[in-house]
Amino acid sequence: MNINALTLKQLRAFTSVARLGTLTAAAEELSLTKGALSVALHELEKQLGHPLFDRVKNRLVMNAYGQQLRPLADELLQRTMTIESLFGQGTWPVPCILAPVTPWVNTYCQCWWVTLCSAMNASGRI
Repeated sequence: MNINALTLKQLRAFTSVARLGTLTAAAEELSLTKGALSVALHELEKQLGHPLFDRVKNRLVMNAYGQQLRPLADELLQRTMTIESLFGQGTWPVPCILAPVTPWVNTYCQCWWVTLCSAMNASGRI
């Protein structure tokens, strides 16, 4: 498993399929072809080492692995949108507080967040 190679595109593909239930609807929402969406989903499953959906009569049904991943993927994508909106709208200064989140996100993001806040503070942007 190569967790470092996960991409936001893969997580968006996963969450769209999980929410909409079909590749066709998710591909349309993401402005991708069904083939590109299928490849992104397959690569994510390959990198995680587990299928996230069961294929049942041409439908994708989220399995237990997908159910475990979904809240984490939703949270990471939401935090990504928050970062994009903060930097995209020039809304600094903001307080450097890492809100309580899942232990998994804290493990991977807390060090980065502290580093970012320190850099912003040192540059006078906070």
